Amino acid sequence: EVTIPENRNLVPSGWYMLFVTDDQGTPSKARWVEVK
Repeated sequence: EVTIPENRNLVPSGWYMLFVTDDQGTPSKARWVEVK
């Protein structure tokens, strides 16, 4: 599940690197995601 702020000014449209962390804080390999 991914959530972003409701205020679109806080997350402008564009490409972002998304990391997922496990319960120990270890990050995954980044994925590029587009916010429209």
